[in-house]
Amino acid sequence: MRGVHSNSAILLILVLLSAVVPAQAGAGEYSIGVVEGTPAVSYMHDYSHLDEITFLNDGMAIRGLINGEFDFLIADHLVLADITGNFDYNEMSILGGVGESRKVVPIVRSDSTEDYGNIELLQAVNAAIAEIYQSGEYEILYSTWFTDMSNIQEFDYIASLNDGWPTVSSGGRLEKILNHDKEFLACTYDQSNGLSSTGDEGIMIGFEIDLAESISKKIAEHYGFDFGFRVIENVEKIGVVNELLNQENCDFGLAGFTSGEAITNGLHPGIPYYSGGMVIAASTQSPIVESVASIFEAPELIEDADSFDLRLIFIGILAIFIVFRLRMNPI
Repeated sequence: MRGVHSNSAILLILVLLSAVVPAQAGAGEYSIGVVEGTPAVSYMHDYSHLDEITFLNDGMAIRGLINGEFDFLIADHLVLADITGNFDYNEMSILGGVGESRKVVPIVRSDSTEDYGNIELLQAVNAAIAEIYQSGEYEILYSTWFTDMSNIQEFDYIASLNDGWPTVSSGGRLEKILNHDKEFLACTYDQSNGLSSTGDEGIMIGFEIDLAESISKKIAEHYGFDFGFRVIENVEKIGVVNELLNQENCDFGLAGFTSGEAITNGLHPGIPYYSGGMVIAASTQSPIVESVASIFEAPELIEDADSFDLRLIFIGILAIFIVFRLRMNPI
């Protein structure tokens, strides 16, 4: 029986020790809204310590954020920063990006013996975009369509700025444009967001359209030639690819393509003119945080030193008492 009592004493002490578990600080401190079926849902898998609130669509999620139903909302930048949206964006602000950014670039087709000077034209488009950045015109164009500051950095365009403008090749596409042998044609499509959409008057509007016009003006200004410019509108993204592959229809595209998408479709990418992807937004009712990173920090394990010491003392006294009793009353 003495062995039974000893085992019971040991078991009791272990149980008491297991109760001395460090507490978590800040578990579930913030609630994050996401829209089902979007990359934000997968992103939140790594942050199980946060409360995730799922919505059926962007509109419901944005209204929930503005109404204070949860703390922060993760969605695509083109959803949350689009000034053309039907929400009061004065009550919502972008805190920053989460996950990988998505950089969008101009595109041209490859050169051939019958159609050359496309890469040269892309260099001119890149040089124009770089000067638009440097002059400060870019932020003016950007702020017309988006509520936040652009995430484009100097390293995105400094190489094109240093490379400068290309020399015009005889018989190339750029020379044909400058000599009025053809119009300068830009392709895009209706993306139904701040990059491009069909306006009330049935014509295409958006950041890409404004930027394409500025690129055209910069090229004309640099080379000292005036020429015709026009935007070719398409219904789908694949339509832009088809227009570009037909050398008579389009010279370059501003249509939401990443470098990877351009290469996959046999096209050449230029320098970034838009940086998007997932972002996190707050409303006027959201908690104030130091940074985006602080929202996702895992809760730290903390210990209440006073209560921890008292419990250890209690367990020690109990153990001595049990041992004393066993010695006084051996069986």
